Amino acid sequence: MYRKVFAGSSTPFERLSTLYIGAIRLARQGREATIEGNADAAKQCAEKVDALLRRLDVCLDFQAAPELCANLSALYKHMGARLLQAEATASPAIFDEVIAILEKLWDGFQEAEKQGQS
Repeated sequence: MYRKVFAGSSTPFERLSTLYIGAIRLARQGREATIEGNADAAKQCAEKVDALLRRLDVCLDFQAAPELCANLSALYKHMGARLLQAEATASPAIFDEVIAILEKLWDGFQEAEKQGQS
């Protein structure tokens, strides 16, 4: 019930924020798990981040901005593929790559939101 109320009452930016912040948090947890040698936890985090990336991809509005959406979709798919590679569970560098891309995208969305409000 809470999810329905939250989804119905939040703005698109708030929903986007939830997905990005969650993906970044989980990717950081996955990175830490690889450093600790916990491949199972790293794999679980990688799979959860991939699920969030797929959700972000499905939400793209290609009619509103076809080129931007195509580029974002390609990035989401690239990150998901990297995370699901077998070596991701033992390589903090793969998580670092995904975190860097997510943070860059998130910064851009935040800046666009600020500019849209002014």
